[in-house]
Amino acid sequence: MSRRSAPVNQPTRPLLALLIGAVIVPGVLSLSVGIVALVLWREGFDIALGVLVLCFAAMAIAGGAVALLYVRRSHRLAELQSEFVANVSHELRTPLAGIRLMAETLQMERATTVEQRREVLGRLCAEADRLEALVDRILRWRRLASKSTESDMERLDLAVLVAEVADRYAERAQLAGGLELTLQPHLPPVIGDRDDLTDAIANLIDNALKFGGDSGPVEL
Repeated sequence: MSRRSAPVNQPTRPLLALLIGAVIVPGVLSLSVGIVALVLWREGFDIALGVLVLCFAAMAIAGGAVALLYVRRSHRLAELQSEFVANVSHELRTPLAGIRLMAETLQMERATTVEQRREVLGRLCAEADRLEALVDRILRWRRLASKSTESDMERLDLAVLVAEVADRYAERAQLAGGLELTLQPHLPPVIGDRDDLTDAIANLIDNALKFGGDSGPVEL
């Protein structure tokens, strides 16, 4: 997917300021007081006070550092999620625009012959398949992100899997210069997740067709 920068709210800045001002700074000051109490001690009470202050300061600084790292990580995750939504929104516009264009062509009866209507319907189906693939990819990413699914490893015939994925792009490939599939005989089986491998191969073909230009057919 193409990367698009998205404005991200920064609600964590006040929280970071509060964390630094209310935890880390007092912890550092307490640490200084404890060190001074130990250096200038004259009675056992000074030692006990210094040790207690040092322990408190160490716990406060450690807790503040952990909380600071957690807040920064949460903020970074929010940025990545916002960027992902922006990228997905941009990618979804392309097949939606194609579907709308083909639908308007049929609605305004611009395709007058059977061949033209068949071509328009073929493109409409291709854009619908592309939209469905994007939605499936989003849903699968969501399941992986939430760890609600595990990879289902199995023994796969790689040649059959590649041929099945390439067949999905047959019509679209004809409009983009073609897709040449070459499979070596007697390929050994592979152990993997069918859905994951299918997504990986489909993503490679999709990018090749999308960004290959007019350099000729895509060779797989």
